[in-house]
Amino acid sequence: MEKELYLLFGTALGALVTLLTTMINTRSQRKIAQNTHEHQYRLEAQKLEYQQWKEHAEFIRQRIEEAYQILSKIGMESSMTGQVITEEVGITVEEYHAHYLKRDEELCRVQMIAELYVPDLLGIIGKLRGEMHITPSGRTMPLDRHIPSCSHYSLGIPPWA
Repeated sequence: MEKELYLLFGTALGALVTLLTTMINTRSQRKIAQNTHEHQYRLEAQKLEYQQWKEHAEFIRQRIEEAYQILSKIGMESSMTGQVITEEVGITVEEYHAHYLKRDEELCRVQMIAELYVPDLLGIIGKLRGEMHITPSGRTMPLDRHIPSCSHYSLGIPPWA
């Protein structure tokens, strides 16, 4: 009977140790799974944040490129060569003013881009708008021909209204 008691006690002790080991192992596995899940969640959040940053950077790059293209065009038209070509073509005053209004509208687009995305450029753009009020012959345009601000374009109001 003593032998059977030892056998029963050994079996019960073995079952208890197995149960304890299983509980510890389950708790450890649960903790590992939780840590893995949290790490995976942080990783996915970082990937999403990076993707959003990348898309925003691309959007800003496109706006800056658009502003650059507009300013390059205005710069070429305003250069000495552009002015000589304009004088040689012999455009009328009305054609010149229509062209001026188109350039001013384009510059307002650049100003809007600067206001929204690159505020450091606003001073330079304001200076450029002031310099655009000079005709090819070097005279300043009459004030009644100027567009006072870009608000006309942003509100959809035609410049002649």
